Amino acid sequence: MRHCLRALSFILVTMVAMPALAAEAGHVLRLVGDVVIERASGTTSLGVGQPIATGDRIKTGEDARVEIELEGGVRLVLGPDSRLVVPEQASRTISVVDLLMGIVRATLPDEGVGGFMVRGRTAVASVRSTEWIVETDDTSTAVFSISGEVQVIGTGGSVILLPGQGTDVDAGSAPTEPKEWGAERRSDVVFRTQFP
Repeated sequence: MRHCLRALSFILVTMVAMPALAAEAGHVLRLVGDVVIERASGTTSLGVGQPIATGDRIKTGEDARVEIELEGGVRLVLGPDSRLVVPEQASRTISVVDLLMGIVRATLPDEGVGGFMVRGRTAVASVRSTEWIVETDDTSTAVFSISGEVQVIGTGGSVILLPGQGTDVDAGSAPTEPKEWGAERRSDVVFRTQFP
């Protein structure tokens, strides 16, 4: 009996000491080029069908792209030289992803998502149902609406983008007034967030 109690105590202590397992937040639909996932356990290459967990850091190499589908039907295409974090609160009702660097295109289903945000380095873009692109670096964030309305929030202000409009947000600044992006700029961001 004493041995059983010791064994039970060891199991309970071990379970309490174990960190909570990350919840699955989605999976990889397709990819080209070098794409890795960084976890506490180390860095590994991503493959088609591989699950994506909360807390994962996804990193694409030069000329690489990866498309992932999150629980609830949100699809993200991460472009070349980009880094994105699926945060701990991500789940079936995922609401926020962090774009640390680079470019991502987000496509939401027509229904079933209560709200979704892409957080760049200097701004946050949020929607309920639409398709849009966010690009960020250390000093600025650019947002372009492909379809639907996108709210972009920066320091001290926000704007609403209509389809075909974009805005730029420098660190510590409000978003610029929405304006139609020229064909060259539109083509560039679309090209970098689509598969050949």
